[in-house]
Amino acid sequence: MKIATARTQADDAVQAAYTLARIIKARISTPKLLMIYFTEHYDVRMLQRTLNSLFPGVPLIGCSTCYGVMTQSGCISGPAAAIWACSDDKGSYVHH
Repeated sequence: MKIATARTQADDAVQAAYTLARIIKARISTPKLLMIYFTEHYDVRMLQRTLNSLFPGVPLIGCSTCYGVMTQSGCISGPAAAIWACSDDKGSYVHH
């Protein structure tokens, strides 16, 4: 199992998604599951749409927050987004 994380404080949802994807893809070429947490500053539909296009078929779990996101570096106030990615060839992740 491989796990990678990334964070951004990009100003808009599309830019945030591209930044997160670039970092994750450099660490895990084919993630099987993504979890994203983001502040209310982002347009959730644009964030979801962009991440789904950058990671087609990969299940995406998301949650918004009104203050900030927790990372290994501590709490980052918004605009902020953090993503967790997992690649596990023996795991079973179903996308509905």
